Amino acid sequence: VGITADNPQDFSIRGYSDDPEKHIALPYEMVCAADVDELNFLAARLEQLDPAEVGKLNAALQQKNGLANIGQVIDFTYNVDFYVHIPEVHNYHDLGDYYLNQSGMVQMPEEWKGGIDLSTFGRNAAAQEKGAFTEYGYIVESGDEWERQFEGREVPEEYRIMSYPQPERGEQDKAYMDAAETQQADAQAAEPQQPRPVVPIILTSEKPAEKVKEITARLEQGVQAIFDSDRYKEFLTAMSKFHDYSLNNTILIAMQGGNLVMGFRQWEKEFDRHVKKGEKGIKIFAPAPYKVKKLVDKIDPETRKPMLDREGKVVKEEKEITVPAFKVITVFDISQTEGKEFPDLSVKPLLADVEQYEDFFAALEKASPVPIAFEQITNGANGYFSLTDKRIAIKEGVSELQAVKTAIHEIAHAKLHDVDLNAPPEQQNRVDRHTCEVEAESVAYTVCQHFGLDTSDYSFGYVAGWSSGKEMTELKASLETIQTTAKELITEIEGHFTELQQQRQAEQEQGDTFSIYQLKRGDETRDLRFEPYDRLQAAGLTIDRVNYELVYTAPLTKDMTLGDIWERFNIDHPADFKGHSLSVSDIVVLHQNDEDTAHYVDSIGFQQVPEFLQEQQTPVFDKLPPEQQQALSDTVQDTLQMLVDADKRIYGDVTGKTLEAIAAQGYSYKDGQLEKQQPEATPDSLLTGETVRTPRGNFHITDMSREQIEAAGFGFHHASEDGKYLIMGNGTQAYAIAAEQPQRDNPLKHVEDTIEQNDNNFDGLINNTPQTPTVADFEQRAKAGEAISVTDLAKAVKAEKREQPQKKPSILKKLDEYKKQAAQQPKDKQKEHKKDLEV
Repeated sequence: VGITADNPQDFSIRGYSDDPEKHIALPYEMVCAADVDELNFLAARLEQLDPAEVGKLNAALQQKNGLANIGQVIDFTYNVDFYVHIPEVHNYHDLGDYYLNQSGMVQMPEEWKGGIDLSTFGRNAAAQEKGAFTEYGYIVESGDEWERQFEGREVPEEYRIMSYPQPERGEQDKAYMDAAETQQADAQAAEPQQPRPVVPIILTSEKPAEKVKEITARLEQGVQAIFDSDRYKEFLTAMSKFHDYSLNNTILIAMQGGNLVMGFRQWEKEFDRHVKKGEKGIKIFAPAPYKVKKLVDKIDPETRKPMLDREGKVVKEEKEITVPAFKVITVFDISQTEGKEFPDLSVKPLLADVEQYEDFFAALEKASPVPIAFEQITNGANGYFSLTDKRIAIKEGVSELQAVKTAIHEIAHAKLHDVDLNAPPEQQNRVDRHTCEVEAESVAYTVCQHFGLDTSDYSFGYVAGWSSGKEMTELKASLETIQTTAKELITEIEGHFTELQQQRQAEQEQGDTFSIYQLKRGDETRDLRFEPYDRLQAAGLTIDRVNYELVYTAPLTKDMTLGDIWERFNIDHPADFKGHSLSVSDIVVLHQNDEDTAHYVDSIGFQQVPEFLQEQQTPVFDKLPPEQQQALSDTVQDTLQMLVDADKRIYGDVTGKTLEAIAAQGYSYKDGQLEKQQPEATPDSLLTGETVRTPRGNFHITDMSREQIEAAGFGFHHASEDGKYLIMGNGTQAYAIAAEQPQRDNPLKHVEDTIEQNDNNFDGLINNTPQTPTVADFEQRAKAGEAISVTDLAKAVKAEKREQPQKKPSILKKLDEYKKQAAQQPKDKQKEHKKDLEV
């Protein structure tokens, strides 16, 4: 219209008109605040919206804290998937009905749905997802990232109505601009070339449930395409990079050409990179669980059975349950971003030196379910897994790389294809040989690729033939098996290898060090992760070294504090640190002056946890078989009795030294009798050295009865999943006890066994078993001047006491008589006698 910067004139906008069949509910003030160029560009962008998308825009314009200016409205046309719009929903009841009965997101029996209040359900859903009701229906953010395409930028030249002449640039300005353009061109040229371009899946569905169905259908097509040999290798490569992703998301990323993917905001916040203008993101699944309240049977915590009221009816209680569901979200590949140079994440040669090879192979041995050994193999194979011997053999003389690759391949066999040869054939669950090799080779390729080992010799041309004719469920099951096993191996090897490397580094470091331990991944540590120390104690959970893995070790300088370590590993991570930021539930071990102290990262500060460094040690006595323990205890008691008798004979009473010896062995002497002192039983004093794992943690087993441990102040906390153990806690500690106490043998069993072994002749002796010498036998030997053993004599005394408890012969008195008689024997006989008595 001829209005330029050098020909100004005042004008203002006082309204707008639009197509009544395609009404745009732009706020009047927003239009008046815009300029003509922006409105013209907006009009061009609105022409690309269909009626449903226009309705979504109108709802977005009406919500609180929604689109604030024309620039954001224009950006909406690039981000139509940022919102989910349900035009027929206008209140909580409508929303509850939609989610429960129409969306397809709620998977529950139909009879349950009748007990759900739709308005309450809708109110809860709206509050959880922060949705809004408008004149144009219900609107909520989908979870996709908002891509800023226009806001804050100039209107493209072809949409400008008002022209503003640009000032001439000076030579110096031109030089800077040219240099900047050259640098930009160089930067673009330096972008890494991707093997395959990103080809996002374009979804046509509007509703979340329909999007999930659409992408699931595309997923099944992708599974069929994977088994082409070239695509299969690409899929395994993607799996090696995204081993923490689900199988479905790994397939989706591979289908769309992803190499390194993150969310829109994650690229900006963590790496200062920005998604390029116009890029379409990669579609994957993300969990979207929701909660509903349901009446369920109330379970007795002790019996684990439903509780009954006075009338015998099952007591009900309202519980909140989580219903699993998924939604479709958008992520972007690194090739779709630009900005700050991205760190080099390529895996460096793993076996660059001998020490690395030794540590990595040691990590493989730790991850292997069976032993690994090198041996001569003459049939041309590099190794094998023996089903009979349950071991892995690797050919002697192969290269280090080949030894590692062979070991990984055979470990995959051992994990996936081991069978119990003693079981009936129908229970051995054998897999055909072709499938065995596809699975083991796929796992080996994925693991090797993850660790940067050379995989150029792997070929999967046979996969297409193997997969031909198989059902979709069977193919997905094999892929699931391969991914699960590869993920498990990668995690285990990384953990062991990192710990070995850290230990080697710690050994090489001089002086003090600090080490960071973090909880292992998995459901077994779920209830321990990020929990304050006092809450763990209240729940009866323990800080157990077995639940942790070492992730980092470094020198500890004199001025370094725990606070310094926390700050460093939250704000400025070292380049070689691969764990997560130092958080609650992590452990920092300080090695200072040859002493170790363990510190739990608590919600505020640190809590010293010496139990983290303690190892459960079993006394030598407790390691003996029960019969040997009893025999040793009996011998000790009989020997003490002999000392008592000797004191009485010589001194008339028991001496102080004898009383000290008696106390040292855990006995007391009262009223002329030896009594075994019963120490106050504690869970720690009766630990078996074993542990039991439950979903709430790892607990040491104590050999106490329920009555004993309850008397010690412990109450029932929960039971193990198999019901074999009860977890007993006192608010600060918890132990496991057997749910069923061992039953004692029937006392008649000994009689039955004796009769049976004597051909039904009850003579009290076991056939073919030498008889134990009696006290009378020893008496005859002593009279004859023969040497006797005090230990054997003590056993005979004990046996005689069992048979004749009413008699208490004084063995020392008889020994005294024997000595007098022996004094009359020749001197050489006396010397022999004295020598044999020295025990």
